[in-house]
Amino acid sequence: MTALMSLVLLILLLSPVLWGLWKLVRHVIMEFSGNTVVSVSSSTAYCRSCGDKGKPVKLIRGNLRYELLLWVLGVIPGVVYSFWRDNDNFVCSACGGKVLLD
Repeated sequence: MTALMSLVLLILLLSPVLWGLWKLVRHVIMEFSGNTVVSVSSSTAYCRSCGDKGKPVKLIRGNLRYELLLWVLGVIPGVVYSFWRDNDNFVCSACGGKVLLD
C-alpha cells in the first residue's frame, strides 16, 4: 500500500514539471520556426485601438532566453515562467492591440 501511495505522490509532484517541460519544448520549436501565434480565437472581439472586429490571436509573451535561464536556475521558476508565457494573451489580429471587447 505504501508503494502505491509513493507512486501516486511521485506522479502528482512530477506532473507540473513534465507539463512545464512540454511547454518549454513547444516554445523552443515555435521560436525557431518563427511562429509566435499559438491559436486563433473562435469568437470575435472589437479592438478599441483600431476599431477592427475580428478574431483575436493568442501570442506567446515573454522571452525564450529568460525561460531557458529560469529552467537552468531551478525547476519551480522555470515552470512558473512557462505557464505565465503561455497564459491567455489575446491581441487584435489587425493591429496587435491588447484592449479587446467581446
